[in-house]
Amino acid sequence: MGPDRGRRVAIVAAMVPELQPLVRALGLVPAALPGARAFRGSHGSLAIAATVTGMGTRAAGDVTTRLLEAFPADRVLVVGICGGVGREVAIGDLVLPARVVDEASGCVLRPKPLGGTPRGVLLTSDTLHTDPATLTRFAAEGIVAVDMETAAIGMACATRGIPWSVFRAVSDVAGDTDLGPDLVGMSNADGTPNPGTIARFLVANPRRIPAMIRLGRGMRAGVERSTSALLTALPAL
Repeated sequence: MGPDRGRRVAIVAAMVPELQPLVRALGLVPAALPGARAFRGSHGSLAIAATVTGMGTRAAGDVTTRLLEAFPADRVLVVGICGGVGREVAIGDLVLPARVVDEASGCVLRPKPLGGTPRGVLLTSDTLHTDPATLTRFAAEGIVAVDMETAAIGMACATRGIPWSVFRAVSDVAGDTDLGPDLVGMSNADGTPNPGTIARFLVANPRRIPAMIRLGRGMRAGVERSTSALLTALPAL
């Protein structure tokens, strides 16, 4: 899929809002990829393919595998938001992890740095962790953020010997009691809003509106930071 010029870069995001700013900035156009939303284009000498995997480790691994089968990339760039862990990170902070850990298997992966100095651990889990004691333990173990896709994407890359880099930014604080699973359910699997669910939730829970507004602001801040970092790093490829 896509142009075959220069180095080949694949960009992977879990949700549409995480990828859409890059689609616009790079002038990418829709492309065919079975079972997923995908785009193609070029930037300087780089041939680019990009996709939205949907949320969760299984979807992330499956869609990334299909993308790399259709587009044998020289480098994969993971972009998007994450939940911050501990007092060392704040909303909008960039996370360039030195290590990515898959909670289910214990597998430890090491992204290839690009455009910054890596630090800390990013934990990938399908569990939405909210227990304060668990989050305190995570912070003590050097975990600075959590997400639901990066390790699965990294494993798909490692299987093929493809180097990969991570550009995530903090959109919310893991364990925030105002941001529970019900707010996560306000969107579809690809991160697009679910208007019917949102409307019913707001009618039943008007006091949660400030939390929804705060979550939206955090997501925008995280997406803007991760997008900017990736675009800044592209010329180094």
